[in-house]
Amino acid sequence: MNGTMAQLVALALHGNGVLAGTPSPDFLLQNSTAQFCETVQFVAPQTTFFGFGKQTEVQVADSPNAWFAYLKGKKAKQLLVRWQAGGDPEVPDRKLAGFVGGGGTWLLVIRFEDGHLERWLARWEVGDKQRKDRKIWHVTYGCVTSDSRPPTPVVPVQEAIDRMKKALLDIRAFSAAHKCDGFTQHFDHGLKSLAHEREPEPYHRDLFPQGITPTDPTDLLYACQHAWVFGGMGSWNDMTFSGADDKEYDRVSEELFQAITLAIPSAVEAYANRAKSP
Repeated sequence: MNGTMAQLVALALHGNGVLAGTPSPDFLLQNSTAQFCETVQFVAPQTTFFGFGKQTEVQVADSPNAWFAYLKGKKAKQLLVRWQAGGDPEVPDRKLAGFVGGGGTWLLVIRFEDGHLERWLARWEVGDKQRKDRKIWHVTYGCVTSDSRPPTPVVPVQEAIDRMKKALLDIRAFSAAHKCDGFTQHFDHGLKSLAHEREPEPYHRDLFPQGITPTDPTDLLYACQHAWVFGGMGSWNDMTFSGADDKEYDRVSEELFQAITLAIPSAVEAYANRAKSP
C-alpha cells in the first residue's frame, strides 16, 4: 500500500488500541507512516450563524494522539477503514492509483457508542520542500459526514485471505512467465506473509500497536503491503503487453487490486472487533 493508505490504516489500528486501553507512543514522531509529515491535524465542520450559515473548518486535534483522546472522550467505539470506487467508468481505479486523488477513495469510519458514525477523509499538502529532515507534508483529516448510515459490510478475514492468495498466485505466475523478476519477488513476499512468514518484513512494520502478536489480520496487512505494485512510472501499471497476454495482464492486475481493497477493510475491522476495553 502507498503512504497515504498506510497512514490511514495505522491511524485506525492505533486508535482502536487506544480505545481498548493500550497506550500509544507519539504517532507523529514515531510512526513510520508519519515520518515525512510536519503536521497531522484533524478538523470538523462548524456552521457560523454570523456568516449566514457558512461552514468553516475547526481544528479538533493538532496531532494523532490528541485525536485518539478526542474520540475516546466522544465515546467512540471503533475505528474502521472503507474504500469507495472512483467515478470514472472508462479507466480502472488501479490504473489511476499512482495519481493524486486517483485509485478510489479511502475513508476512516468512526463508530460511536450511541450508534452514529463519522467518516473522515485525508488531505495531503506539500509544505517546505527544502526541509533537511524531509518532513514536507501537512496532512489534514476532515470529518465529512455524521449520520447513522451503517458502513459497507466487509468480507470475513478468511475469505479475504483466500482471495488474496488466489490473486497473488495468478499474478505471480504471469509475472514469472514474463520475467518480471522484481515484481515476482513482491508477490512471493506477499504469499509468504499469508503463510505466517515474517521475513522479509514490509516497510511499515508499525501499522499495529506494539505488542500485537501475529494474527490473520496482521498477516493479511503485511501481504497487502508487499503486493501493492500499483503506482506511476516504473510500477506494475507502467507495463504493456499485446494480444492475449494483455488481456491476462489486465485480468490478474484487476484481481489483485480488488483483493487488496477488500482485504484492508476486512483486516482492520477484524482487529477492531478483537480489541476489548479493559
